[in-house]
This record gives sequence, C-alpha cells and structure tokens, in this order.
Amino acid sequence: MWSIYVNIYYNAWSCGQSFLNTLGLGMESVYKTNKLKRIGNSKYKFVSIGNSSVVLIDMENNLWTFGSNINGELGLDDTNSRKIPTLVPNIKVLYAHCSHNNITVIDINNTAYISGANWYGPPGEPEGFSN
Repeated sequence: MWSIYVNIYYNAWSCGQSFLNTLGLGMESVYKTNKLKRIGNSKYKFVSIGNSSVVLIDMENNLWTFGSNINGELGLDDTNSRKIPTLVPNIKVLYAHCSHNNITVIDINNTAYISGANWYGPPGEPEGFSN
C-alpha cells in the first residue's frame, strides 16, 4: 500500500510500497516500505489515487499522471508505464478522479473526459455499445 498527499505548501509527498510505479519517485516497483519523499519540484493543489494510477493537478490546472497505464488510463495515448509525474498535454482541468482502470477529468470548460479501460462501451451507454 502507498499514500500520496499534498501539504499546505502545495508539495506532493509519497511513501509506502509500490507494485505498479505509483510512488512517482522514478524508481522501479518496490516491495519494501519507503520513507516519506517529495515528488518533484512542482506545486500541486489536488491528488487522486486509483488502483494503479495517480493524478495530480498543479497550480495552473495542468494534469499530471503516473502509474502502470496498463489500460491507457493515464491519458497519454499509449500504454507505457510512467514512474514520475508526466504532463498530459493540451488540457487544463478543474477536477480529476482515479478509479480501478480509468481516470475521469473535468476540464476548465466543464467538459468531462474519461481515459482507460472500455470493456463495455462508452460510459452511460448500454452494455456492449460501440461507435
């Protein structure tokens, strides 16, 4: 298990065990508990932790993601794992949420986007629906 938090100075910190590159510290998956370490030098105002991914929103509403990305949930148009926070280009967000295999974000225009697993068709559509 791992924890990530943003303190009153807008610094992101992580600690714990990481099996899916979810500590954001640039290290391989580790099976021992790590002491609390600061994630990068950016200032963040929001964090959400999912099963195998993490999102951070910085002070300029940029979206940063990292983790296993096995289902493309990081929103980076690939399935490559990321060990450190990686900027998701061309989007400014107000809110983000990590779930089991997806990341949902609401941009500054109040438009919702979802990335990741799509086993049963688009969200809100009947099961098996496809375009």
